Amino acid sequence: MEFVEFFRQLESLGLTDALLPFLLLFTILFAVLQKSKLLGKDKRNFNIIVATTISLMVVIPHVTGSYPPNKDAIELIKSVLPQ
Repeated sequence: MEFVEFFRQLESLGLTDALLPFLLLFTILFAVLQKSKLLGKDKRNFNIIVATTISLMVVIPHVTGSYPPNKDAIELIKSVLPQ
């Protein structure tokens, strides 16, 4: 029972609304940047900064409610991925 309550508590704190989409975007962007070597060879720190910045630029407007109706990238991600 406590296990279920723990996950309900995490969801009420916004885990599925902000943290999981951020981690998904960050992971995909970081992997693409690492594999493509777009910023140069052995530039892991730059790749982390760029992936973090872009991920935050997508997630923060969702959290603050700044996206126009039906244009929210996080809502699109949540509708495409299975629950």
